[in-house]
Amino acid sequence: MAPALAGVSLEIGRAAITVVVGHNGSGKSTLLGVLAGTTQLTSGSLNWRHFDNSPGRVAFVPQHARLPEAFPMTVGAAVAMGRWGSRRGRPRAPRRRDWREGRRGHDAQHVRDALEQLGLEPLRGRLLGELSGGQRQRALVAQGIAQDTELLLLDEPTAGVDAESSERIAACLARLAARGRTIVVASHDAGEIAAAGAVVALRDGRLVPGDLGRGHGRLIPGPTGEHG
Repeated sequence: MAPALAGVSLEIGRAAITVVVGHNGSGKSTLLGVLAGTTQLTSGSLNWRHFDNSPGRVAFVPQHARLPEAFPMTVGAAVAMGRWGSRRGRPRAPRRRDWREGRRGHDAQHVRDALEQLGLEPLRGRLLGELSGGQRQRALVAQGIAQDTELLLLDEPTAGVDAESSERIAACLARLAARGRTIVVASHDAGEIAAAGAVVALRDGRLVPGDLGRGHGRLIPGPTGEHG
């Protein structure tokens, strides 16, 4: 059985957006899983030269993730769930008031900022089941942003959403990168994230060499394995 990734050697720049493009089965999700620590390498290495990749310090918004729509949870509470494991990189047990309202001083500020970034503050008291698909996706992205990690990974965050939600997500990621956040986005279309600083293409688990014609997007070769 062929490996999901083979011969992938690259560096990911700090405080910038890197978009990983490719069709289904190209290895995009596997690469994000490796960076997130949810997929183990069978060979090669992953070197963290400037990042703290301890548990709780890398935020990962997976593809087709589901917020519990049937559960009577508000948008604000769902986004507040992103703060559960944020204290010093270690999981913490939330108090009932925490997950319902996200009102613990420092945590509350991160939740409020994430909601505002995605245009969800007016909807914070709405139940998830009352939202459109694009609004729910924005809530999921906001949950990842609320973790306030240096590295943010998103697997096709704008796939299948309405134009407004896609634009809000892309604009939010651009602002975060400008503030120093390192962001890696998997996508079918490099053009979805206009602020991308680099574009990496995968096909059948391997890198496609060369620029993709974006002008500012380029692959930075690294000496070993997958790098973050």
